[in-house]
Amino acid sequence: MTILEAAAAGVPVLARRNPAMEALGVEPLFDSVDQLMDLIGQFPDGAAMTVARQCGERLRSSHTNESQHQALQGVYGHVPPVTTAASPANSPTNSPAEHPSVARS
Repeated sequence: MTILEAAAAGVPVLARRNPAMEALGVEPLFDSVDQLMDLIGQFPDGAAMTVARQCGERLRSSHTNESQHQALQGVYGHVPPVTTAASPANSPTNSPAEHPSVARS
């Protein structure tokens, strides 16, 4: 399950600290097994659970279909649409039945 899927499902997330998790704003993060064990020890009602729930709510509200659409439009909106020409393999004149190597009965 991905971080965003977990957030969407309301599942609290504990993640290893790395640039991607920090950029997403995931909390709480851990750097070692000892830190992870400390965080797990705070579940279900401790501070780590509160932080994880708040983080999940923040991720759910900031990663909606609409926000993703707007972000992608911002990145790719200036790119002209691509048109494709029919490839020779798919053209009617090159169907397998017309190929010289196809045996006819």
